[in-house]
Amino acid sequence: MKQRILLAIALVAIIVASALVRTFVFAPRIVESKLPPALFQALHDAPSLTLYSLDPHNLLLEPLAEPPAKSNVFHDFRILGQTSLSGNLRDRAVRVLEDAMSHWNGNEFNCFEPRHGIRVTLNDASYDLVICFQCRSLEMYAADGKPITQGLNDESSVFNELLTADHVPLPSR
Repeated sequence: MKQRILLAIALVAIIVASALVRTFVFAPRIVESKLPPALFQALHDAPSLTLYSLDPHNLLLEPLAEPPAKSNVFHDFRILGQTSLSGNLRDRAVRVLEDAMSHWNGNEFNCFEPRHGIRVTLNDASYDLVICFQCRSLEMYAADGKPITQGLNDESSVFNELLTADHVPLPSR
């Protein structure tokens, strides 16, 4: 009888422990993420933004035999192409970016191989975002040049769609 009671208690303890592990260890956590106010305003108020397709190889870490012209480099990544987005297309890109940031589950990867970039300018102030959906992070740059790193979920398909609609090449995987 004593063994059955101990067995029942052990079984209940195992069930409770597994429920707690699923709840606290494996459950995705929603991490609040916010754009700096000036960048938020620029993304929403600027008449357009530039969306870049980037080669994910960092030119500082992996220099090319023939370096690209400075105008073809975006924060140490070679620009494969770009498109200007305005109106509904700009709004769609901004919405996808904000959703990716606000639904970030806290997972981070030890890499940074960005395939997308954004430049937006408002009132003579430019802001750049270097985006790596694969590694779940982005770097935001303002005029001071200091990056702010932020996590995000993978929403690359919409950015790829916006680029390919304007015949901009995407990097090979």
